[in-house]
Amino acid sequence: MNVPLEDPQVWNLIAPYLDQALDLPPEQVGDWLDALERDQPSIATMLRELLALRDAMNAAGFLAEPLGDGSLALLQIRALLDNDY
Repeated sequence: MNVPLEDPQVWNLIAPYLDQALDLPPEQVGDWLDALERDQPSIATMLRELLALRDAMNAAGFLAEPLGDGSLALLQIRALLDNDY
């Protein structure tokens, strides 16, 4: 993953766009990202990565079960990040 998740400035920059993407019906997200890419290519790239990670985590059943101590959930996240989802 190339999105610097630890940088608050990055989150402040992409948060409004991420909110918009998450509010759209799934069938509209691709076209919306394509339009955003024309004006804000780096933001569109980061959003594509974050949305792909979300989709991979959902497909893997992340948070489908209670976390317990959370260690398994952390291992799942690390595996997804290491494998570029």
